[in-house]
Amino acid sequence: FLLFVGVGVMLVALVVMTVVFAGYEVTDDDTSNDDDISLDWKTVTIIIGMFAYIGGYQLGFGPIAWLLISEVFPLEVRGQAVAFAVQNNFAWNLVVSLLYPVLIDEFGTAFGNDYKYCAGFAIFAVLTLYALLFIYRNVPETKGLSLEEIERKFCKDDGDMQKADVETADRASLLGSNSNSLVQ
Repeated sequence: FLLFVGVGVMLVALVVMTVVFAGYEVTDDDTSNDDDISLDWKTVTIIIGMFAYIGGYQLGFGPIAWLLISEVFPLEVRGQAVAFAVQNNFAWNLVVSLLYPVLIDEFGTAFGNDYKYCAGFAIFAVLTLYALLFIYRNVPETKGLSLEEIERKFCKDDGDMQKADVETADRASLLGSNSNSLVQ
């Protein structure tokens, strides 16, 4: 639920920033008197949109993505799978960080400098819409479930789970009757 709400807030913020950045003139004029800065409605809306996006991220993708990767992998491969997922996450963060300036420059060439940021936020809004649909369709609620229950929920082959249950019972019988309650 939190992931869906957080990504929804991010989507609304990105759509607002896409609309507000349309035709927005960015100036980098250091000759003007910086003490005389007045904030127009577009600038205020962009600032609010940025804060809303950050809030949505902190509610959704920020914590929940890390929680999910620690829950969805089977116990046997959890350590390696989480390590791979974390490395993959940081690699794609690097790719996006390196390509964003190039992307914005290309949008400036294609759409004009007044619309380059609008196009950049529009691309991220489309990707966030896809993420929202993916979450709605594919990410199950795991609130209140133990890791074992989550593993059973994700397990496609019941035979694997039955095999794991048999192995647990075999280990319990090897330990003796007094330790059965500890294993189960």
